[in-house]
Amino acid sequence: MAVKITQAQIEQAGRVMALIREQYGQYFNEMTLPADTFSSKSDRQAITYLLNQNDQDLDIAIDKHNKVTWQSKIPKSKRMNLGIHSFL
Repeated sequence: MAVKITQAQIEQAGRVMALIREQYGQYFNEMTLPADTFSSKSDRQAITYLLNQNDQDLDIAIDKHNKVTWQSKIPKSKRMNLGIHSFL
């Protein structure tokens, strides 16, 4: 099943990723978006897909209550070896 990504979804994903980067820099790993952020379930799924194409190795999820969570895809043991702090 192919999902057609719209320009509006790309722009929305960019705005959400900017918020994630801001929170990530403050050692947070979750935030809740306003209720009207997504127009539909498929909109939320498409934006989640786009967010997971990030270059920071973050696994990002958005639940039905617009709670966004993220964590590093790099295992904790490997992060320690790379000198990356445990908050990731």
